[in-house]
Amino acid sequence: MTSLLTERDVARVTGVSLGTVRRWRQRRQGPPSIKLGALVRYVPENLIAWIESRPKGGEQQEVA
Repeated sequence: MTSLLTERDVARVTGVSLGTVRRWRQRRQGPPSIKLGALVRYVPENLIAWIESRPKGGEQQEVA
């Protein structure tokens, strides 16, 4: 079994503030999270997949 990541871990890995990670979760814009009672955790593989799904520099995004 893999260890789950905390919000602070996600902030450190992505290089953003803890507040940004929390805002992403509240707005459902960030990586998928898991609630364990009052705790918020992230599966490392889901975080990696989310990061890899983000637009890369220089790529054009499709306009819907």
